[in-house]
Amino acid sequence: MIKALCITASIAFAIGAIGGYILQKMETTPIAAQSPEPKKNDEAIAAPIPQKSNRGDLLLKLSLCANRKLDKAFIDSLNDKQLNDLTFDVCKRNS
Repeated sequence: MIKALCITASIAFAIGAIGGYILQKMETTPIAAQSPEPKKNDEAIAAPIPQKSNRGDLLLKLSLCANRKLDKAFIDSLNDKQLNDLTFDVCKRNS
């Protein structure tokens, strides 16, 4: 009787230890590694901070988003912040 109780207790302990190990591994695994496809929010959070664009990059991006040649006099009248805001607005509207 005692031998059967000890064997049963040993098997229960082994099953509990294996189950605890698996649960611990699941908790320490990053969330992104568990899901096969990251959600859009995860991509936005994980995206690196973009470097500050220079004026030439902004002009190129604005011309590509607007799908036309830009007026040089108008572009020269804008400061960097206005050019950045305009590029953002045009690309957002055309996407």
